[in-house]
Amino acid sequence: MIVSTANRATVRAEAVAAAHSDNPYAEGASAGVAPVLASTVDRAAVRAAARAAARGDALPL
Repeated sequence: MIVSTANRATVRAEAVAAAHSDNPYAEGASAGVAPVLASTVDRAAVRAAARAAARGDALPL
């Protein structure tokens, strides 16, 4: 039999706090938020290229 000195309420509260906090072991956790990159490509052009690639058509240049 295993005897624990921690009660269930304390363990549960710590588990909830850990589940809602950031993961310090995640890749890039200390890097912060990535900057927003402004694109010069039109959304319609990207969609047309993706559609052509999915169909096996020649990509529009």
